[in-house]
Order: sequence, then structure tokens, then C-alpha cells
Amino acid sequence: LKNEVFGDVARELPDGNIELFNLRLFIYKEGALDGTAETPRCIYNRKEKMIFSNAEVTMQQGNMLVSGIGFRWYSDREFIEILNNSFVIIRDTRLWADKEVKPYGKKSN
Repeated sequence: LKNEVFGDVARELPDGNIELFNLRLFIYKEGALDGTAETPRCIYNRKEKMIFSNAEVTMQQGNMLVSGIGFRWYSDREFIEILNNSFVIIRDTRLWADKEVKPYGKKSN
């Protein structure tokens, strides 16, 4: 299992796509939950195997939280693209911190 898609309400559109409300997307890696994404409204394009939306989106993966307006998610490529007003929060930045650099870019002696 790579992904699970849930929504409170789904309806088929005349073009064959599916409109989903209150989407919850669960992304798995090696059988364990790796990330989530949520949006109030989106469209699932069956042919392209893609979910897209112009609504607010929040995605969480590990210690990273990303929010923005609009997104595209490609299930076959396992790729999500936030389209506008992206905001990223990274918790516990010690994982990437350069131990040779002090806060505000001052080099240590």
C-alpha cells in the first residue's frame, strides 16, 4: 500500500473526474505512514491519476509542515506540488544545523 485517499463526500462529475470534500490523503513508505495532506475540496482526475485543488492545503511529512493554496498530487510519481502562498515549518532543525555556524550566521572560533 502506497497511498490512501479519504473524503467525507465524493461525487462523479460529467467529465468522469471525482470531486472530493474534506480530503485526507495518507502517504506510506515501506508500509509505514510517511505523510499526510488535507484540503476541504479537490478533484481526482482518474485518467491522469492526479488530485488537484485551488483550495487551502496542509501537508505534513516527518518534522516538516507545509501549507498553501492549491496543489497537485501525482500518485504514480508520488509527488505533491503546492501552487501558491507556500509556508513551511520545520521542527527540530538541529537535524540539519551546521555545528560550525552560530545563530544569525556568525562563525564559531
